[in-house]
Amino acid sequence: MHRTRAYSENVNDEENHEQVLVNFLHKHCIDRIKAIAEAKDKSEHYSVDVNVTMLENENPATCLALLPRPEWFLPLLRNALRKVEAIFNDDPKPRLHARVHTLPSNPLSSKQTVSILRSRELGKLICMVLCY
Repeated sequence: MHRTRAYSENVNDEENHEQVLVNFLHKHCIDRIKAIAEAKDKSEHYSVDVNVTMLENENPATCLALLPRPEWFLPLLRNALRKVEAIFNDDPKPRLHARVHTLPSNPLSSKQTVSILRSRELGKLICMVLCY
């Protein structure tokens, strides 16, 4: 019984976070998504830039839940992107993806050089911070 409840809570969390992402994309990326939906070439790669710091500013709880787990965050972001694209086009582009950038500054995920990266960072979102 506990497993069912935990699974149910995870599904609800996932749906809530996905809806936050849909709302964010609709608010900040709608022009780009609309242009992609109207494009004729289905074989081309299309990307939508997603500023993660803006997402964190608008909904810190979602960022706190999603950023440490990119294997969960990135598919949710892709699903949200597909839902917003579906507003304009019934025939989705198969090569549409989100390009995340401007990760929030965090000592655990910010690195100054590539040589600092270690195997423990495998599968994590890393922010490269340039120091001049």
